Amino acid sequence: MCSSRDARPKAEARASDVSSRQRHPSVGSPAQRAAFSATTAIAAVLALPSFSLANPTGGVVVDGAATISSTTNVTNVVQSTNRAIINWQSFSIGLGQTVNFLQPSSLAVTLNRVVGNEQSIIAGALNANGKVFIINSNGIMFTKDAQVNVGGLVASTLDISNSNFMAGNYTFSGSSAASVVNKGTINAADGGYVALLGKTVSNEGTINAKLGTIALASGDAITLNFSGDSLLDVTIDKGTYDALVENKGLIQADGGNVVMTAKAADAVLSAQVNNSGIIQARTLADLTGGSSSTGSVKIGKIKLLAQGGTTKVSGTLDASAPNGGKGGTIETSGNKVTVADSAAVTTASSTGETGSWTIDPDGFTIGTGGDITGTLLGSLLASNNITLWSTSGSGTGGNIYVNSAVSWSGNTILTLNATNNIYVNAPVTATGTSAGLVLNYGNYASAGSATSGTNYYVDIDNGAKVTLSGTSASLTINGKAYTLFHSMADLAPIRA
Repeated sequence: MCSSRDARPKAEARASDVSSRQRHPSVGSPAQRAAFSATTAIAAVLALPSFSLANPTGGVVVDGAATISSTTNVTNVVQSTNRAIINWQSFSIGLGQTVNFLQPSSLAVTLNRVVGNEQSIIAGALNANGKVFIINSNGIMFTKDAQVNVGGLVASTLDISNSNFMAGNYTFSGSSAASVVNKGTINAADGGYVALLGKTVSNEGTINAKLGTIALASGDAITLNFSGDSLLDVTIDKGTYDALVENKGLIQADGGNVVMTAKAADAVLSAQVNNSGIIQARTLADLTGGSSSTGSVKIGKIKLLAQGGTTKVSGTLDASAPNGGKGGTIETSGNKVTVADSAAVTTASSTGETGSWTIDPDGFTIGTGGDITGTLLGSLLASNNITLWSTSGSGTGGNIYVNSAVSWSGNTILTLNATNNIYVNAPVTATGTSAGLVLNYGNYASAGSATSGTNYYVDIDNGAKVTLSGTSASLTINGKAYTLFHSMADLAPIRA
């Protein structure tokens, strides 16, 4: 059963009354009539936001069971089945207005599909004890005043069929050019999820999902991959032109996952994944007695992936473990990956093992004018084990160039995995007690054997060299561990 009320906002009624009076002004001169006409037009334009910022209107339940009731400022959707689908003429929430979804449990899901032609503008409060999907091909905007508190949220300009939704197959598709933008605050329950899907997806506000997953994805066909009620990852089945995913605000999923991914539909490398804000997925540790073997540790994961394009890192990526446990994992991948000098990246642990950061482009250059400076790489090795994995065994530009000096003092490992060659054209120096360098060339890291004609080169004629001075330092080249000698005394056992 469905009941709804489409009450015209008072502001709209007042604007209509004013317009009616002004259409018949008791004035005589053409100038006065023109002035009144202009005033009427301005009043009509100023009244327009009231239409789009009303609470949802025209709701019809098309599957499952739910009832809709509304007052001037509050709309309640009471759902009695685990899944329900509601088609709305419009779905916006004005400033000072509230929409509540009262669902049978935290596992319940409501699909809200806009069949009208208005963008959804969320400027008020959206509350749900379960999950809420908002589908609007005209675009979705959460303004700076938006307050969303839900078990989980999907906001998408891509549609999903009724049959797939009711079956729990979360495959979305469409070709809308509209955007999904968050400037407000979106909170998912612990272990919940937030997924923003479309051609252009941007976060300029705050998104929280402790122990859960936050996904921003751009494509024309996208699948959300679940295990039970937990969102694990996102698959882009079909790319889109000028795909863009960006974070300029705060994304926080401690003990959980953050995924930002875009896929291009063409061969011009048009996909963009940009982070200039803060992405945080720290390890959550509840260590009874201070031991990871007797407590619970949830490691955070961050993934930025531009398939057919560029991933730009200029903000903060934080998968550290400040309260114990192992540091998390960070992956930044794309045909091209650039790391700006302003970037801050950490997987450090206060008490345990440092985590890992994988940079996976199609070719990579360390140095001024390259993809990361040697100075920045050295400083980031203080808080990360870093792997430069050029193309993961595929692609055409799989060389790694070290064109400026890299130096670090932490007990961390720098791994250079190149599909083709490694060129060390500047000094590489590690002074940490157990610091290490791993060189894999010719696709050895993926295939287990080197491609013929590939190699690593150290340009000693121009001052390049590798120095590993720590007493427990390590060097591995294409799977072979080398013994390092730091003094003549180290040779004594061999001479004997």
